[in-house]
Amino acid sequence: MEFDVASRRFGRTVVAVAAAAVTVAGTTAGLAAPALAGPGGGDRIPGESTSGGHWRGHRRGAAAEPPEEPSGEVSATDAEPGAILIDPETGRPATLPEGPATPPSGKLPGQGDVLASNLYQIDHHAQCGSAGCVNASRQCDRDRGWCSVLWWSWLTGYARQAYSVHFKYAIYVNGHKVKGWQDYGHSEPGDYLWHGSWGSPTTDHGRGYYKFDLIFVRHFGPNDKLEFKQDGEVIMPGGRKYLLKSYGRWKRWD
Repeated sequence: MEFDVASRRFGRTVVAVAAAAVTVAGTTAGLAAPALAGPGGGDRIPGESTSGGHWRGHRRGAAAEPPEEPSGEVSATDAEPGAILIDPETGRPATLPEGPATPPSGKLPGQGDVLASNLYQIDHHAQCGSAGCVNASRQCDRDRGWCSVLWWSWLTGYARQAYSVHFKYAIYVNGHKVKGWQDYGHSEPGDYLWHGSWGSPTTDHGRGYYKFDLIFVRHFGPNDKLEFKQDGEVIMPGGRKYLLKSYGRWKRWD
């Protein structure tokens, strides 16, 4: 009788251990599944084609080579929008005379251009600080909703008198760095209109392609959050140096 009781207890123990193993395996699979399923809805333009079942989070093919190395760096979403100058001696924003926020040329390169029939453009509003502004737009293809980015920055007021400005910049999508820190490549005076792009299609990758979490790639879309950061140095007449900090963030209708 004692042997029978022990046997029954041993049998229940084996069943319990087996059930726990199944539970752990199921939990592990359940955690992995959402990463394969993509980010979900909310990225498609109403009324546009969804043929082919495109979603902006698919497993990267073995032959695909990402244009940017992956990074765990995330953006600082609490940063003040626009451009400011920091006094390196105090570490505090410099007090500068204000100036007009309009771009030096009155028109941003690429805005108002005639686009191909399969593209549309979403223009954003400039975000300005005490020393300058940043702005961006996205050009998206109609069938997939994948977008590339045009960006601009310019100084205003007293900062436009600078005789040398040099910086690096970074671009973030949904809080993840997809470009940077990229050196602009050359110094310019303070009245210059800086501009650039990211995510243009190539022979290997579609529009807005970026690498994510080592395993997956995604495509920047019309509803994704876009962020732009600058970090550089401004030299004013007389040799006075300031640190340049710029930041902008936009969603589709910003």
